[in-house]
Amino acid sequence: MASLATRGRRSLILTGLSQSILNLLRSTITGRHYDKLGDHRRAIADYDRAVEINPEYPEAYNNRGGAYGALGDQRRAIADYDRAIEINPEYPRHIITGCAYGALGDQRQAIADYDRAIGLSPKTGGDIL
Repeated sequence: MASLATRGRRSLILTGLSQSILNLLRSTITGRHYDKLGDHRRAIADYDRAVEINPEYPEAYNNRGGAYGALGDQRRAIADYDRAIEINPEYPRHIITGCAYGALGDQRQAIADYDRAIGLSPKTGGDIL
C-alpha cells in the first residue's frame, strides 16, 4: 500500500497535469473565439500559450496557422500547418497548406499538397475539395 506521502505526491502530479490540460484547452478554445470575432492577433497570442504548454499539440499549430492566414501571413501559416503535419503525419492539413501556397502564387506546391491530402484520405480529401 502506498504511503500517505507517496499518494500526496501522485495527487500533486495529477493536479498539475490536470491544470496543464485545462490551460491548454482554455488557450485553444479562447483562441478559437477570438478568431471567430476577427481578432486574429489575440487568437495567435492564445495559440502561442497553447504551444508553450504543449509543443506537440498539432491543433494549436493548425489554429495559429489559420489565424496567420486570416492576417495574410501565408508563410507563417504554412510553417504552422507544416509543424502540425510533422507532429502527426496523418493530420489532414495538406489541403489547407495547398490553399496557402495557392494564395502565394505557388500553384505547383498547392497541387502537390492537394494530392497529398487526397492520398492520405481519398474520401475525406475528395469531400473537402
